[in-house]
Amino acid sequence: MSTFKSHLEEKKQEHPEVFKNFEQEYLEFKIQEIAAMLRTERKKAGLTQEGLALLAHTQKQAISRLENQRGNITISTLWKVSKALGKHLEVSLR
Repeated sequence: MSTFKSHLEEKKQEHPEVFKNFEQEYLEFKIQEIAAMLRTERKKAGLTQEGLALLAHTQKQAISRLENQRGNITISTLWKVSKALGKHLEVSLR
């Protein structure tokens, strides 16, 4: 285990009340980060949500939900959108 992970685990045990919602908050942060990346890449490509939806073979509402963190993000939708943006989607388990 890395030094950071060891330190984090130690702090979780010392102060469980502080870390009670840590994992959920971290997940929400990562979703916000993904949404911001998608929005940035869409705008860099000069696309509207509707234009990206057409390229990704999905609906404008799906792009809006991704960018506004409404609903669950599926891997298949992320893959279609990243492909439409000319990007490579990477998912890893550690």
